[in-house]
Amino acid sequence: MKVMERKEKKNLISKQKFSDKLLELVREVKAEGRYSTAANYLHTYSSFFLFLKGSDSKFLLNGLLIERYERWLWGRSVSRNSSSFYMRNLRAMCNVLLKKNFIADADLFANVYTGIAKTRKRAVAEGVLARVKDADLTRFPRLAYCRDLFLFSFYCRGMAFVDIAYLRWKDIEGDYIYYTRHKTGQRLEVRIEPCMREIMLRYAGNAEYVFSILTATDRVGAYRQYRTAICSFNRTLKSLSKFLDIPVLSSYMSRHSWATIARNKQIPLSVISEGMGHNSESTTQIYLASFNQQVLDEANRSVIN
Repeated sequence: MKVMERKEKKNLISKQKFSDKLLELVREVKAEGRYSTAANYLHTYSSFFLFLKGSDSKFLLNGLLIERYERWLWGRSVSRNSSSFYMRNLRAMCNVLLKKNFIADADLFANVYTGIAKTRKRAVAEGVLARVKDADLTRFPRLAYCRDLFLFSFYCRGMAFVDIAYLRWKDIEGDYIYYTRHKTGQRLEVRIEPCMREIMLRYAGNAEYVFSILTATDRVGAYRQYRTAICSFNRTLKSLSKFLDIPVLSSYMSRHSWATIARNKQIPLSVISEGMGHNSESTTQIYLASFNQQVLDEANRSVIN
């Protein structure tokens, strides 16, 4: 009981001090070059303090408050996965503050959702991919460039756009691309097929980068260019989708599509998982689209008959 009282006493925190500590953490993460993590932390910080707006200058950081924050997010029509995004980031920040002895208890998230729920199908059907590949975009170089980067991602087992942007010539040795995933730090190697080499040579970048997405020599400048480029890439994918009259494409759809098509070709889940650089097969499952409705219909018909 006394331990509980001590924890609650230390978790009675000044809003200003808590704000200062979180922003300090954002600066530390940014100084380490983890710009995406810093941005995620900052988004979470802004959301959490919007939730605290109007409350007392001190608050009790406990599980009940975190549950109230989750209900507040849901009340603002935030999706389950988006709510989980905020919870996971806030939990990560609280874990750091616990190690720094700023708070006494970081076990605050037991009763809130921190998983990743299955989302709607985000894979592109093989027929749609064929239309994208075969489209005559000679008169539309911007759309052609966007299309080719999308296909390059698909050909490279769903290489993320951030990894394409930061891909360097030094990452290529012989017939293989060797790169480290920005998201997980995992080292991957991809054999260069003719279709991949053709795109690389068509849009060869400067002396450092394979593609002309980044030009900055400093980390901060390169990250800003990447953020601008991925927004532009997704906008152009929407334009391309409208032009071809196909479902709207996004940067992540090439990754989901590679996983789904591989699964449909009976490639083992373990191989797909390793090919995508996932640490577990459960992560790969998230990328796989639901079973084709026709397959389910035929299975049901077979059972009924």
